[in-house]
Amino acid sequence: MGQFFERGVAILGRFWHVLLIGNLLGIVMLGLMIERMLAVVAERDRHREAERTATLARRAAAVGVFRYDLRNGTLEVDPVAGETMGAGAASLRTTIEAYRAQIHPDDLERVDRAFEKARRTGRRLDNVRYRIRRMDGGIRFVTAFADFFGGTDGDPDGAIGVAIDVTGEETLRAELALKSLAVDAASCGIVVTAANGDHPLVYVNRHFLDMTGYARDEVLGRNCRFLNEGLGPQAELGELSQALRRGEPYEGVIRNRRKDASEFWSRIRISPIADAAGTVTHFMGIQQDITAQVDANQAVIETRDQLRAILASAPDAILTVDSEQRITMFNAAAERLFGWSRDEILGRRIDTLIPAESRAAHAGLAEGYLGNSAARSGQMAPRARAVTAARRDGSTFPARVSLSRYIHRGRPVVAAIAQDMSEIVAANDRMTGLTERLSEQLRVAKEANDAKTRFLANMSHKLRTPLNASLGFSDMLMSMGVERIGPERALDYVRDIHRSGAHLLDLINDVLDLARIESGSLPLAIQSHDPARLVDDAPEIVAPIAKARHVEVRRSVDAEARVMCDRRAIQQCLLNLLSNAIKFSDSGGGISVSVTLAPQAARFTISDDGPGIPADVVANIGQPFVRSIHPLVASREGTGLGLAITRKLVEGQGGRLEIDSAPGRGTRVTIDLPSGERDGSAAA
Repeated sequence: MGQFFERGVAILGRFWHVLLIGNLLGIVMLGLMIERMLAVVAERDRHREAERTATLARRAAAVGVFRYDLRNGTLEVDPVAGETMGAGAASLRTTIEAYRAQIHPDDLERVDRAFEKARRTGRRLDNVRYRIRRMDGGIRFVTAFADFFGGTDGDPDGAIGVAIDVTGEETLRAELALKSLAVDAASCGIVVTAANGDHPLVYVNRHFLDMTGYARDEVLGRNCRFLNEGLGPQAELGELSQALRRGEPYEGVIRNRRKDASEFWSRIRISPIADAAGTVTHFMGIQQDITAQVDANQAVIETRDQLRAILASAPDAILTVDSEQRITMFNAAAERLFGWSRDEILGRRIDTLIPAESRAAHAGLAEGYLGNSAARSGQMAPRARAVTAARRDGSTFPARVSLSRYIHRGRPVVAAIAQDMSEIVAANDRMTGLTERLSEQLRVAKEANDAKTRFLANMSHKLRTPLNASLGFSDMLMSMGVERIGPERALDYVRDIHRSGAHLLDLINDVLDLARIESGSLPLAIQSHDPARLVDDAPEIVAPIAKARHVEVRRSVDAEARVMCDRRAIQQCLLNLLSNAIKFSDSGGGISVSVTLAPQAARFTISDDGPGIPADVVANIGQPFVRSIHPLVASREGTGLGLAITRKLVEGQGGRLEIDSAPGRGTRVTIDLPSGERDGSAAA
């Protein structure tokens, strides 16, 4: 073992330089081999990266590569084409028949014709579009390009090409087509103009053509100003031109002219269209024919102006009240009537114009008028209402108000027309007063006429009775003579004749007195008198009558009393009243005459305990010939003129006569005359 080792060391020692050179060459060769291997690996990596990049690029562009072997009908597709078919992101080897089964049936015949034509002619299969039914059921749109290779006599061995997934493009195209149809069918005019040059029209929809009356080829390439020619200057056109120059949107109303020269108004909205770089390339305009709206607005404006003129010149106050009972309109006449200015009253509640004491009741009525939003419009009452209204200064006045309800924006509103009825009410009051006075005069005239009738009836009876008695007794005296009648009998006849004549004279005197009083020709000398003297004189005159009827007359006079009267007239009044009292008193009855002091008056009172006077007769006492028909007093003597004369005489002296009576409790007559002071100069 040792020998071999030693021999080896000896050989190495002899050939060490050869071994060194060999090792060095080996190291160099090894380095070159390693470098080559690294270069191959790097090239492989670059190729793989390029292939991955190409695949990613094709996938991003949806471009799939396929190879079709016409000899055996096999089809190889790359992962991109496989994804389009729905086979996943991997290469796929299949048959042409399997691929054809995925082509949409409606497209298969067209695709077969195009492929066969290209194969026969040896030309490129170019831009064939069809639909692929994916394995998951979805639909993809594909555009195919292919070149044929190999083969002889025009019969290629195969084809290699690309299938581009254009589903997104097709969808966008369909959307654009739909939008184009929608734009063309829009109910407004739509135009597109270029942003450069004179802004020529590049697109118009159907409604624009219908609206203007032009054909498409008559307007494309022209500026829209042809629609405004001959219509005069419009400020809106200048504003539109400035907006186009600045590339800004615009909206306005412009007057246009159709092809048939008829005019119309259109509302225009212009919007700029910019490219990806932000440069405005086009303008899109939307036009709406608003002629009817403009005409309606003009009619509204004219109607509004007319209404304003009417409201301003209307003589009646006109105002409106909303559902919250707040005043929303107040014309000039209302300002004058109520004293509020329009600016001051608008927004205030309507009860501002109502007196405070009437506001609660008015609020309930107003709520009924305005609270029902379903109520129909129209006049709220067939007739105007009479109300009391209030002015700003707090004064009130009668007003005639007509109300009408209408609906504004879904809420009820009441319009009111008010008229000041003060003059009419005053005139009506005057007319009522005149009517009452006329009625009173008619009543007095009727009573006078009735009195005249009664007077004639009574006088014909009253005058005939004593006259007939006088004539009858005198005839007997003349025909029979005193000798045949006898002195005593003849004397009785003469007494009867005298009594009848005296009675007739009394009647005539009463009638004459009443006539003089009625005509105002009876003179009255009003002086201050002592009522005791007046009361003492009258009972003495009627004493024989009272004694004959067994009636006692009692007197009572306030010692301090003084009275302003006509002596003869008041004595006549007392005589008339005492005569009536004695006449209607039963035998053995009593009468009282008294004078007392009343406020600012001397009061004469004559009372009896006779049968009394019914209430219906008391009301008419003092009218000529009015007498009771009560069975207890109807048979008593009297003409009915005494009380009438007495009342007239009392009233002529500034006094007042009252009668208090009822059946069964006698009668009390009161005369109030102005009281007078003791001055020593009055007649006694």
